[in-house]
Amino acid sequence: MLALWRQLFRPAIVVLAALTLVTGLAYPAAVTAVAQLVFPAQANGSMITADGRTVGSTLIGQAFSDPRYIWGRPSAAGSGYDAMASGGSNLGPTSRVLIDRVRAEKLSEREFATDGATLYGTFCAACHGQGGEGMRYPGMAPFPAIGNPAGQIWDDPANYDDVFVEQEMHLVVGKPVQLVIGAKDVIHDVGLAHFRMKMDAVPGTPTTMWFTPTITTADMRKKTGNPDFVYELSCDQMCGKGHWSMRGTIVVETQEEFDAWMAGKKPQYLVANPDKDPSKKADTLSAAAPVTGAIIR
Repeated sequence: MLALWRQLFRPAIVVLAALTLVTGLAYPAAVTAVAQLVFPAQANGSMITADGRTVGSTLIGQAFSDPRYIWGRPSAAGSGYDAMASGGSNLGPTSRVLIDRVRAEKLSEREFATDGATLYGTFCAACHGQGGEGMRYPGMAPFPAIGNPAGQIWDDPANYDDVFVEQEMHLVVGKPVQLVIGAKDVIHDVGLAHFRMKMDAVPGTPTTMWFTPTITTADMRKKTGNPDFVYELSCDQMCGKGHWSMRGTIVVETQEEFDAWMAGKKPQYLVANPDKDPSKKADTLSAAAPVTGAIIR
């Protein structure tokens, strides 16, 4: 029996003890020591501190509500972006908790929109005979198929002063902008190369992008020495035979220039309902939709 113990169990116990010392103590201690010496910030969790207080980590998503920052996707971990929670919420589409949360987030986005510009954009690789992008100012609803370019609901007074344009987006320098993005056919990708941003455009699932343009197109032409410089908007996803033509431009200008550009546009409501246009039919002025001037708040 003793011989059997020495032959089988003793070597196993010795190997277990040796591996425990080497792989369980010595190796982790060596790796930890090297990490603390070479890259201590990463080794300690890439923590973010503000005013001497740890507020987060660069490795973990965090909830942002300030328009100066890019907002991450909604998190169902704990109370939101909780690193200690690893499971989903398991909330279904009929869950009252989920419905209330989505409603609260929509209200939050609208509150943000009152401080900047909100544009609804829709992308299609096979529309109008070629690829293209359409933008709606200011845009306060999703894209139901109503038979008009942006899917506006004419029974909603909020749509009466919306302006619809294609291929060219105008933005005010220094003013935050929110892009709510959709697609009509397949998945596209909205690429803003000069702003170093991109976001998928998914049919049936609106996505959002926030940013603030800081340099006008005119100033960029001076800085680059290129009189033909334009901010480019392109589809960065191979989406079909119309992909090659899915290119638009962004004009960043002053508030005065934007107001002058907007003043020359006719609300899509009047384009689709010319009998409501007071400039065409004076006797219908009382029935015309209320039309305001600049709608970038």
